[in-house]
Amino acid sequence: MPALDCLTQRRGGAETRRGARELGSGSGDRCLGAGVIRGVVIVAVLLAAASVQGESFIAEAAAAAVGQNEAAALAWLSGPLSKQHRLVQACGRESKGKRPISTFRFRLTLVQKYLYQSLDAVERGRLEERTREEIGRDA
Repeated sequence: MPALDCLTQRRGGAETRRGARELGSGSGDRCLGAGVIRGVVIVAVLLAAASVQGESFIAEAAAAAVGQNEAAALAWLSGPLSKQHRLVQACGRESKGKRPISTFRFRLTLVQKYLYQSLDAVERGRLEERTREEIGRDA
């Protein structure tokens, strides 16, 4: 991705260019774009994990499958991904077992299929296994 290849950072009046692989490499990262890029990557990973469940998905299972915080995942799904970008739609929240589950659906099946097909066979299998474990945990 050309946009990620090189980002500009200012430190003490000097301008340096950093490659995308260097972003987030330490706590001294002061590049404004790094937080945005990190957020986009987190959301892309969450949506890819959701895609293995099909057109409708359980948000908590998708978040757990990729090791994300459930509250943060729900905030993204109910917030910008639903209201601004209109990629997903909330379907409901119910209690199943020990904890509540939040169900969403992809607004366009094409988006779900694209995300699912963009996963390689190993990653798809890993996400499907982690999702099954998470859904079965409270059943």
